[in-house]
Amino acid sequence: MNTNEMHTPEDLFFSLCLDNLQKAHDIYRQHCFENDFVNRCAERYQNEIGMRNLPYKTLSEEKELLSNAYQIFCNEEDCNVSYNDTLDHVIDKIEEQIANNIFSQNKRSSTAKVVIVIEESMVLATYSTDPSIYIEIVNLDYASSEEQNNVFDAYEQNTSFHSSNYSLELLGYEESTEQEDL
Repeated sequence: MNTNEMHTPEDLFFSLCLDNLQKAHDIYRQHCFENDFVNRCAERYQNEIGMRNLPYKTLSEEKELLSNAYQIFCNEEDCNVSYNDTLDHVIDKIEEQIANNIFSQNKRSSTAKVVIVIEESMVLATYSTDPSIYIEIVNLDYASSEEQNNVFDAYEQNTSFHSSNYSLELLGYEESTEQEDL
């Protein structure tokens, strides 16, 4: 730096604040990306694009997931690829991570969880992480195919319901099939 140069107070102020401005810009850029990400995920869900396995109801609150999506975006962005194509690529990667259990239900603490314990087609117990959730269980074991279709149609047409991800554990199933093979 040339010590003979004269700096205006504006130049000195800008030099002192440049780091803070950069940090503020980075925070705002991530905020904008997260909003675009959530909106594009909703569009893709409505248009039935991708795996559609994201926690759509709470997506804007899933800070770990959004932060991971932003990191992927920062690593993958390329000036030769459109923003929307890169955004779709990031969503595909996040959906793939969810499918591979990188973001399991246990990591999503803000997502309510319901557990239903069933034995021989009988519900023995229900548990929920949110006590305000009302659990409705529909047993189609004795329903005709028309009644079964009516049940699915009713829930699919009711906009207050959303299809949810679930995991199914069949405890003892492997043991019983191994014994049958002997």
